[in-house]
Amino acid sequence: MLILIKTTILMKTITRVRTSVKEDRTLAIFNVEGSDDPIFLTSKQVNAATGLDRNFSILKGSKLDVTFYAEGDELVGGGKCTKDNTIVKEFEFELSDRMSNIAAAASFGASMF
Repeated sequence: MLILIKTTILMKTITRVRTSVKEDRTLAIFNVEGSDDPIFLTSKQVNAATGLDRNFSILKGSKLDVTFYAEGDELVGGGKCTKDNTIVKEFEFELSDRMSNIAAAASFGASMF
């Protein structure tokens, strides 16, 4: 019997973005085409990859590539992952044309002052 463990979601289009605000952190919750499982990233992770610190919903239509830790993998803090496909190991955004245009306009506007 072959058991396939899904550990990577390759460049899927973001179809929905929600935000969850907890006491000490903000999470961005992404749904991508072809997957029922949401992807959770902290606002710091999204900011580091996109420059956004809020209004994550404008990422809808962009693409997201995610690799998850597998059960037994060593985590950054030294612990072990206890469940497949729940903790994001690496991720990459490919911004939609609309987002690229917004970033270009912001950069141009910022350089004028």
